[in-house]
Amino acid sequence: MNGLFDKHDFFADKASVPSRLAWGDPQKCPDPHVTVIMPVYRRPDYFAKALASVLQQDFTGAYEVVVVDNNQETDSPNQAVVEQAADPRVLYYRNAENLGMYQNWNRGIELARAPYVTFCHDDDLLLPGALRILLQLAPAVGQACVLSAYHTIDENDRITGTTLQHKPHLGIIQPRKLVRYTRLGQYLGNVSCGDGCLYHRQSLLDAGGYDSDFYPAADYALHVAYAHFYGAWINPEPTACYRVADNESSKVYEAFPDAMKKVHLCMAARRGKPSRLLTRFIEAMYANNRDMSRRAWGGADKTGRTMTAGQRFLVGVARRLNAVNYYAFGRRSSV
Repeated sequence: MNGLFDKHDFFADKASVPSRLAWGDPQKCPDPHVTVIMPVYRRPDYFAKALASVLQQDFTGAYEVVVVDNNQETDSPNQAVVEQAADPRVLYYRNAENLGMYQNWNRGIELARAPYVTFCHDDDLLLPGALRILLQLAPAVGQACVLSAYHTIDENDRITGTTLQHKPHLGIIQPRKLVRYTRLGQYLGNVSCGDGCLYHRQSLLDAGGYDSDFYPAADYALHVAYAHFYGAWINPEPTACYRVADNESSKVYEAFPDAMKKVHLCMAARRGKPSRLLTRFIEAMYANNRDMSRRAWGGADKTGRTMTAGQRFLVGVARRLNAVNYYAFGRRSSV
């Protein structure tokens, strides 16, 4: 396993596999402000909805859509979706072989041409104001990334929940418009799915991209490493819809707690030997993540808890301490 904070060029791991431009003309959008990366595989029906959501943005600046198809077959149905949309902002690439999920995400970063990138995976959606909101925040964050809240939706596009929502208190305690992704917040988990987030492309390249050793939580690992090197902010305004359905996460949900614990151990090791309290907290988060993964993805295996009362108390205190970070006194704060 590579160290979480040891920069490694994961883009080089699949550099010998070409991605062919099968549809589109880069000259139709020569100077995009932002690139929407869409990694796709074999979900053309969902992909059609996802692509429509990306093309229906209210952002008035120039943006490109880089679709990277991991289905190497020349008759991939994803190309038909792109051709039907017939939008000059779209560039459709097909990999010569299946790169794997995270390497396909990395390939999208490599193919992007704009200084900023965001993602929309083929079964998810961007909300209409996503790019406008993100590009308005860009000047305030510099090289830091913006990790955005999102709605969860089911297979029928119905909203089932919303993340990172905080209400005003007593009329004088207002939620911030931008919140720092603190170290405590990082231990508490991944605040975003990657869809509708804003990344500085060169920072992603310098950080080395997504590390498959942290599968299936490589996006969480990248966010923690990115925050360490360049900083990270949380945008509590939803910019995307994340689909909770029969997808990759539902097949590997039992592996998430181990991958997240691996991130926690890397974070702790970076500061030397972890304290007894931090060790207990990491174990409490491991039990918490097992319970959460089972409830979210476990189907018939949703019942039962592994957390002790002491672990629930420890995680609860940490969450309340972290929640203070989301508020400011007086007028709604911009940062």
